[in-house]
Amino acid sequence: MGWVKNYYIMVFHKTGGILAFKKRMEIRRGIKNVNRLKREVVVRIPHDVLDEHDIEAASKDQGNAEDYAEIVGENVVKLGFNTQIEMSEGLDYLHKIETDISDARRNHPGKFTKEIKELGRKFQLSMEEQTDEVEKQERGLYLGELAAIIGYAGKGAASDPNLMAKVAQFMKEKEQVSNLGRLGGRLTIQAIKSGVIALKAKEKKINGELRKLVQKGTEKDHGQAIKELGRLFKDIEANMKKAFEGAYYLLRRDFLLCLTDLNLLNDEEKQMQQYVIQHYMPKALEDSHKEKIEELKERLQKKLQVLAQGFRRIIASEEKLEKEASAELRMAA
Repeated sequence: MGWVKNYYIMVFHKTGGILAFKKRMEIRRGIKNVNRLKREVVVRIPHDVLDEHDIEAASKDQGNAEDYAEIVGENVVKLGFNTQIEMSEGLDYLHKIETDISDARRNHPGKFTKEIKELGRKFQLSMEEQTDEVEKQERGLYLGELAAIIGYAGKGAASDPNLMAKVAQFMKEKEQVSNLGRLGGRLTIQAIKSGVIALKAKEKKINGELRKLVQKGTEKDHGQAIKELGRLFKDIEANMKKAFEGAYYLLRRDFLLCLTDLNLLNDEEKQMQQYVIQHYMPKALEDSHKEKIEELKERLQKKLQVLAQGFRRIIASEEKLEKEASAELRMAA
């Protein structure tokens, strides 16, 4: 199922509060189970095989590891997708604000005094700069990292040594998943939620103040509308920064959880091969576990492709918004 279809299904059924709750659950499950997976692969399986020589216990631990890996994959992909939904909603509200200002300026040019033009110019300049910054961050995450991982997808390459070498390289270079504590995740999720909700509320207020500005009224009425617009513009800059910085933070750490999942699965697979070579584990049993691991890696890759579609759509929206702000700045000059 593609990103767009998933998007409309989720938007139809979920509100901002439910999305935030879902993301808190997803990040909690992702971190909890990636730690369980690591314990199985690094501690319990080697202990059962090398110290206890217990084939049955080791096979059970391998099955547990595969279950944990599957839970991690399911939750981190959902977390990334739900974060992308909120980013898309935030960009939609910014686009509406841009359209409201543009329509008012074009339809009522005489009402746009030097003061209100300057307010609009500063706001659109800030929006252009912030959109450009978040776009650079998203491009860096997508083009520099995610695209490199999913580039092998669709080629039957879940076990491609180049792919897993790329994953291992990223894991050495990037911060450890333990840096993503539950508290930090919760605070970031709340920041995104409140930022997007505020953008929605401010868009309605800006529309109302623009209507007051272009309608007949006293000089005092127009002065109050201009003052309120200035305050709203400043609030939106802060809301935009909060929402998109939080989303980038969460997407980056979500991606690190994906990498950790892949990397630990690959470590388990390499362990299996060594245990068979050293005659600690029977080949037929390990082949069945290897088949499950290959299936899990392939499934996770395909889900990452869906997230990549979302990244491309968000980057395109950011580029469009940035161009619109640039065009309005030229017209307002």
